[in-house]
This record gives sequence, C-alpha cells and structure tokens, in this order.
Amino acid sequence: MTTKTPMHNTKLALWKWLLCMYLMVNSSTSVSSVFVGKWLGVAQRIARKMGHVIRRLMEPDPESRPPLNGIVELDEKYFGGKPRYYEKGITHKRGKGTEKQGVLLAAERQGQVRSALIASDQTAELRALVEGFVDQQAHLMTDQNWAYQQIRKDYAAYC
Repeated sequence: MTTKTPMHNTKLALWKWLLCMYLMVNSSTSVSSVFVGKWLGVAQRIARKMGHVIRRLMEPDPESRPPLNGIVELDEKYFGGKPRYYEKGITHKRGKGTEKQGVLLAAERQGQVRSALIASDQTAELRALVEGFVDQQAHLMTDQNWAYQQIRKDYAAYC
C-alpha cells in the first residue's frame, strides 16, 4: 500500500518542488515565501503552501524517534501573553492556576527534546506522555510536582 503525499495533486513541475526543497534545506535561517515565489516564478501564496507541505514531509515520524535516555529533565510550562486589559484590583493567577496553554517538556542532556500540549498537570495525563517520551532506564530530574513524584517510581533513578 502506498501513501499519497500532498505533492500528488499538484500541477507544479517536479523541478520547482526540488528547487524549493533545496532553498529551504540550504538556508542558514528560514527562507521567505516571497523570495521562494520570485525564485520559482509562482505566486507568494503558492510558495507558502509549498513550504508548509515540505516542512510536513520533513517531520520525523513520532514512532521512529528513539526514546529519551540518560538524564532527562521534565517540567511543564504555561504559554501565553499578559492579560489584554488591565483592570484595577483584579489579579490574574500565575503558574498552574492560569488559563494559559500548558506544555510538557522532556529534555535529554545530550540535546534531544520532546514536547506535548497538556490540558492539566494531573498524574494520569503526564504519565502517559512521559512513558511515550522517556526510556524506563532513564534518570529523571524534575521539580517537586506531586505528579512527577508518582511517575518517578517507574524509572531507574530520580534526582
């Protein structure tokens, strides 16, 4: 069984796709869709869509990535800007009590990183993600979050 890529339904010549890939791979920083569009002779919106397709094709398959091993640091972070309007007398919660989007980060000391969006920092949700990211022989380093104290029992060591 073959899987179709988004390039199957295009009318663009193959050389334009290959040149776009070349420009993206050999750029020391990201390449502008305006530049790619002018270089290939296509509209900017077409170049932007080509960039999205190529980036999606370059993503590694999550199952093919090896689990994190060695010393692995775990923590959660909440992303979002300051509240838009300042209202006198109203304080906005920080950290776990915030309404911002939570992200679990797992970083291996040798440089590999995994991340996932989380709805809450409950043990069940974090355990499922950590089991998918981290090898059982890893040494975990975390803060004193109660969920991590429960998860650490399944791993080789905890710092």
